[in-house]
Amino acid sequence: MRFLVFLLSLTPLFSLACSTENTSGLSAFKTQSIYGEISHIEVYYPLDYGDAQAFRAEISFESNFDQPVLTVPTFVNEPLDLEHSLELRPYRVSTFQLATNMLDKASIAIYYKFPKRDDGLITFCMGPRVIYKISDLPEKSL
Repeated sequence: MRFLVFLLSLTPLFSLACSTENTSGLSAFKTQSIYGEISHIEVYYPLDYGDAQAFRAEISFESNFDQPVLTVPTFVNEPLDLEHSLELRPYRVSTFQLATNMLDKASIAIYYKFPKRDDGLITFCMGPRVIYKISDLPEKSL
């Protein structure tokens, strides 16, 4: 026990603290194209969430991600055409197709992780997970 206290006394407190607030002020949104019974959806979400960065996304159906019916991973990509759309630079995008009648049952979870610190030490914090219901996201045209 004394050894553990000694180790913790050597570790600065700022290395244990992790910012998990969305300080960017950016909101997620979607674009949607409907082709008959299939919808092509792009969900744009902030790259940064406090000090953490988006690294994984999952689509889930009729779930709160604690007891998912079906969860499917999707890619976290940079938006296309950043030279002409500079306002999309602080976003990441996940693109998928979905049956139009399933839109109100689908959610996307974005997982964030903290990068390694400048001094090479690992941050011992879990990054936040942000869940968006697809049908509740505002729709924009780009």
